Amino acid sequence: MAVPAAVILARVVRDLTQEELGTSAGISQGFLSKVERGDVDLDGDRLLRVAAALKFPVEFFLQEPGSTASQTACAFPRKRNSLQISVEKRVRALLQITRLQVEPLLDDDAPPVTLERRSAEDADWISPVEMAAEVRARAGLPSGPIPNLTQLLEKLGVLVVVRDLGSRRLDALGQWPNGHRPLVLVNSTAPADRRRFTSSHELGHAVLHTTATDAQEREADQFAAALLMPPEDGRKVLRDIDIPTLERLKAQWGMSMAALIRRARDLGLVNDYRYRQLNIELSKAGRSNERVQLTPESPATLLDALARQRAAGSSSIAELAARARMTVTEFENLYLEAAS
Repeated sequence: MAVPAAVILARVVRDLTQEELGTSAGISQGFLSKVERGDVDLDGDRLLRVAAALKFPVEFFLQEPGSTASQTACAFPRKRNSLQISVEKRVRALLQITRLQVEPLLDDDAPPVTLERRSAEDADWISPVEMAAEVRARAGLPSGPIPNLTQLLEKLGVLVVVRDLGSRRLDALGQWPNGHRPLVLVNSTAPADRRRFTSSHELGHAVLHTTATDAQEREADQFAAALLMPPEDGRKVLRDIDIPTLERLKAQWGMSMAALIRRARDLGLVNDYRYRQLNIELSKAGRSNERVQLTPESPATLLDALARQRAAGSSSIAELAARARMTVTEFENLYLEAAS
């Protein structure tokens, strides 16, 4: 018998209305509505048809999908307010399903979570800039650029998954429910510099925000900027900046030129007039397609775990797919093709 929350989750992630799913599965919209409300049971042949229409194994629908708590979404600032509610709901469902898929695939050799999290209500809460310094110290990072931000997150126990989120208006989504790992779902269509910043932003949410606050987006941005370029480094390299200097610094620090200009302003190294002037120059040079392009970073924790299990002969592809409650075809497409 299907769990109503699992039916809703699968339908939303496939971007189907009740009517569309009903047509595909040969079931009325009214019946599906009652299933999702928990008023009637979905089992037998009708469950098989719904599972086939949604391209999930029947086993997916037989367990509670788990908590959706502690989710944050990082959208590209200029487009954050225009994100459609339906798109955000689908991507949040994708985040939840991704956790259900990947956590059972990890093995004992996956890096443990070494992060500490705080709430603004805690007596030991520290500022975003201080927290960024603490995270760098915990990871044993010296001052200077972070060569591979994704590698850093994974070292700290964060699970990073890169996937096409189906919208260029959303860069990343994060979640850290109690008793689980932090998970960051990164949009594969976002430029590499934005992936780095938004992954840092989501890490900021993970360690700073156990509950939502009015200031959480600004604080996560402050954390991300300080993690990628600590204040003492910024004060050394961001003086007397111009477009050629910003292009050089982007390649070195892995931050967009726009983010570097903002960092200079936030550190008091440029006044408001110079800040506006630099942004005008950047727009003329092509803000939306900065000439210096970075190489996207690829996560390794999950792929390494799968490789170890397959090399040891402990799990076949079919067994791994069943553990993730996925069809073999989708499992291979999402998680094995990335390893090849």
